[in-house]
Amino acid sequence: MNRNSETSVSGKMENELSSGLFTVNPEIRAKMEDVTEMQIVECQKSMYIKPMTMLYKQNGRKKFWDFIKTHDSVSIIIYNRTKHALVFVKQFRPGVYIHNTDWTVGKATVDVSKFPISAGVTYELCAGIVDKDLPLEVIAQQEVFEETGYSVRAEDLERITSMRSGVGIAGSLQTVYYVEVEDSQRTTTGGGSDKEGEMIEVVEVPLARVRTMMYDEKLARPGGFMFAMMWFFMHKFPEEYFHKENTTTST
Repeated sequence: MNRNSETSVSGKMENELSSGLFTVNPEIRAKMEDVTEMQIVECQKSMYIKPMTMLYKQNGRKKFWDFIKTHDSVSIIIYNRTKHALVFVKQFRPGVYIHNTDWTVGKATVDVSKFPISAGVTYELCAGIVDKDLPLEVIAQQEVFEETGYSVRAEDLERITSMRSGVGIAGSLQTVYYVEVEDSQRTTTGGGSDKEGEMIEVVEVPLARVRTMMYDEKLARPGGFMFAMMWFFMHKFPEEYFHKENTTTST
């Protein structure tokens, strides 16, 4: 299968998934994929990452390891009880995009007509970095409102666990929370911080769709997303309840 065919199949899968969503925002999606004047340059200075090298001896042997110092983070599994759906966010991730193109070190750009920007758009949990001196659950509460528009209380967030992400190169700590919401709690459209230049599409996916998209390799989603979905279906909506829900719906 050539790359154009792969892009066509991926787009078809995306359209099929979108047709079953409760909430989509074509206007935001169009803006998100309106990427022009792309240039790829070396990172000189960043507010978010700091590349470093550790020099050390291990068992008497000299070694070195490149790593990135970055922020810890929070992520939140959001279940909408009104729609029986999970609330996700979609964003353009340049790192994901680059790995889906023919870019190599030394190239200054990518031909976006050949490699559509949609190749870098991911499905993710609502999440954010820990860059404030606040309790983690408060940061999580703020991210839920900022990204998805749902107003929740910090005390309603259930802490699931924490895990190290990017252990080969970063190792930052991500703490995962769970919260349930209803339609009435959505007081804004969300979409992220305009001040920070965020552009986020909120999507609400029916549970049956979530179970299929978990293993759909044509949809870009991070490892933490997979863990979160497995946790949800194991602890909040196990198989027997899933079948019971389907039976109730069909009758």
